[in-house]
Amino acid sequence: MSSPPNETKVRKKTATSQMKRIALAAMSGMSRGKLSQSARKLIGQVTGSEQRQFRLQRTKSGGALTTEPEILPAMQSMWGEKTVGELPVAKDLPRLARRIIVVDENDDLIHESPAAATDEDTSLKRSIELTGDLILAIAQTVEGAAVCDRLRGPFQEIVAEAKETSDAESLVKRMIELCGKESESATVRALKTIHQDIVGHCTFQLKQHITSRFMTKDVRTPEGWRITMRFAPDHFQVSHTRREQSIDPGGDKTNHWEFEWELRLMFDAKVTEMRLAQLRVTDLFLSQTIDPQLEEDIKHDLLGGEIN
Repeated sequence: MSSPPNETKVRKKTATSQMKRIALAAMSGMSRGKLSQSARKLIGQVTGSEQRQFRLQRTKSGGALTTEPEILPAMQSMWGEKTVGELPVAKDLPRLARRIIVVDENDDLIHESPAAATDEDTSLKRSIELTGDLILAIAQTVEGAAVCDRLRGPFQEIVAEAKETSDAESLVKRMIELCGKESESATVRALKTIHQDIVGHCTFQLKQHITSRFMTKDVRTPEGWRITMRFAPDHFQVSHTRREQSIDPGGDKTNHWEFEWELRLMFDAKVTEMRLAQLRVTDLFLSQTIDPQLEEDIKHDLLGGEIN
């Protein structure tokens, strides 16, 4: 379905110098790249898929910088002190594969899975196939073609075994085990950044420190959770972008509003050390019929009271 013509569809991100952003981490110097035309087109297709019966107006993120020093050590602990088997990676990868894009240092697209809206095959076998393709793309990017070629045959065998009665998690666990030990596999270490526990911690921090006065819930459309894995010669970065919306009593959209937040984790090129973590509110969307006082309260809490 297409969105109403009045809804803002353009999701172009400006450079950091053009937008003041809320942060919840004690960090600085994390560069923000611009999405390539192909990746931007992909995100535009995703965000344009939601049908709304009301009009939202986008407000640029801004406001005073807010730090949350626990974010980096919390993320380091979760990523570094737990094994891939102790994290819900194998469980979450099959359902997240379509939400993940892999890009290079110039934000040129390396890998994307077809969106569910354009792929009629929703079988478990297809889900395992897409998960395998994602892992292979990561392996080739961070470890080279030889590693990818070694994994391709065994992955195909696992996909061939998949049936609707199969346990998806166990199949993906086998794929991850084939990649090697964490101490030896940059692919496995990168995969440890993709799971629900990471965003669960961030959601808790946001509700504690930013949105405590408001009741919100997840946006369940494809734009509700998007993941970008960026591989560069000198670093690896993963970004989780989540969207939340107001809880509207009786379905009344008069005071409906939504906001997006982003978690960025940055590592060295071989994903052996988490160096930076950043959590920030990036976008605010308000119904044009929203109550002025509510609008002021939302902007004050989420954007520090300063609007561009």
